[in-house]
Amino acid sequence: MIERTGTATAILLAGAMLFSCNRDEVIENDNAAKPQIILDSESGIYTVNAGDELTIAPAYRNAEGASYLWTVDGTEAATTAEFTRQWTETGEYYVTVTVSNKAGSSSEDLRVDVVDPAAPIISLPLAGNSLTLAVGSEYVFRPEISNSDRTDFKISWTLDGVEVGSDMDYRFQAGETGDYKLTVRAWNADGEDSMEISICVADKLPYRLSFPTPSYFQTSTTRYTFAGRPVFLSPLIENLAARKFSWTVDGVASECTARTFPFTPDAPGEYIVSLTVDETASASVKVVCVDATEAQRYRRPTAGSSAESTKVFEWIPAPGQFIGETSTGGMTGNETTLDQANAWASERLAKKAFVSLGGFGGYIIVGFDHSISKRDGQFDFAVMGNAFFNAT
Repeated sequence: MIERTGTATAILLAGAMLFSCNRDEVIENDNAAKPQIILDSESGIYTVNAGDELTIAPAYRNAEGASYLWTVDGTEAATTAEFTRQWTETGEYYVTVTVSNKAGSSSEDLRVDVVDPAAPIISLPLAGNSLTLAVGSEYVFRPEISNSDRTDFKISWTLDGVEVGSDMDYRFQAGETGDYKLTVRAWNADGEDSMEISICVADKLPYRLSFPTPSYFQTSTTRYTFAGRPVFLSPLIENLAARKFSWTVDGVASECTARTFPFTPDAPGEYIVSLTVDETASASVKVVCVDATEAQRYRRPTAGSSAESTKVFEWIPAPGQFIGETSTGGMTGNETTLDQANAWASERLAKKAFVSLGGFGGYIIVGFDHSISKRDGQFDFAVMGNAFFNAT
């Protein structure tokens, strides 16, 4: 009886306390009166140009008579409902807004990315910004334009001074021969960029057969190899049917009739390898078989050798997502020469950071402080990157 009486007393006391705190006899959740913060950015990330002013103005609920506190990287910055600040230095800043009233406090974390002014930059994969097309043929221009995702971004296409489009892509087709000037212009609040393309429309396209240089900045087409080591020769062919291939070495016909010729010299010296396509066009390339063996040219690794590449000879990215981008891509925006680009790429690789090659066609040439041995059935070297790298 004593235990049951005590239990009943405890329940009655708890009930009395409950009703004494609520004069309207309605049970409420204390948290319902806490302030609520609704940011004016769905992602919670704000972007502003260095030197510009940014105002962050959330909406609030249950904030009558509340106090406000804004901190930037842990330091108090404001005590107002809205936060306005001029951001002078680039970088990522972490901001917290806290709203408090008698019922409690609520906080929201957000980020401010201060970036360099982001004017558009137009890239088109055209050699010399010129193009030759046949009458009636169609060509779609699809430029890569940085900072085109901004809401104030605009683009305009003009043909011989007449506006012909305002979309990202432009479809060109001419029914008459002649020379045309196509201009693409892109702009936003930070600036603009433009590019002029010369288009020659001809009755018939001129053909081209050549052996391109091994890389963009090399000027010689000469190939080098060792005796007994094949060098694979493949021509650049434009506007030719390319159905029949005839190869010669120093004027002597070869048995190879394929587009790619695996030429294997058997002795040191210089060789002239020539190709004729469809008995219409011809081109030649010099192959130098060095007067040394691979063993003689082999540079053995030492105790001080690095497993990583030690030099960047050419970093030539194609247009792409992170090219020229200063936050995720890590560039400064001043890499305008090959030496500057190579130095930047070398620094990134030394820190084991990524170096983007852009879209299709981008490449990087690196060197090592020792030779890399060819190991049958084993990996000679590895390239790590993207989400496909697996350390196991």
